[in-house]
Parts: sequence; structure tokens; C-alpha cells
Amino acid sequence: LRYYNSNLNQLVKWLNSNKGLHPETNLTEMEQQLTAIREGIDDLWEQLSR
Repeated sequence: LRYYNSNLNQLVKWLNSNKGLHPETNLTEMEQQLTAIREGIDDLWEQLSR
């Protein structure tokens, strides 16, 4: 969980530092990162519920 938490913190920092720059690119990258985080959390829940 600590790993995912630090990923979320990095994502928030990244979003804050990139506000207003190349919005289209940022949205795509943001979606990819959020999807990766969500998939990681899903995997984690699966492992925990075994």
C-alpha cells in the first residue's frame, strides 16, 4: 500500500507542476497513470482477498 500511496503522491505533484502546459498531452498521460494505479490497486486487492 505504501508503494501505491507514493505513486498517488507523485501523480498529484506531477499534475500540479504541469497544470496549463500542453493540456492534451497531460490528459493522456494522466489517464495512463491513473489506469496503471487503478490496475495495481485491483491486483493488490485480489492478492489480499485470497
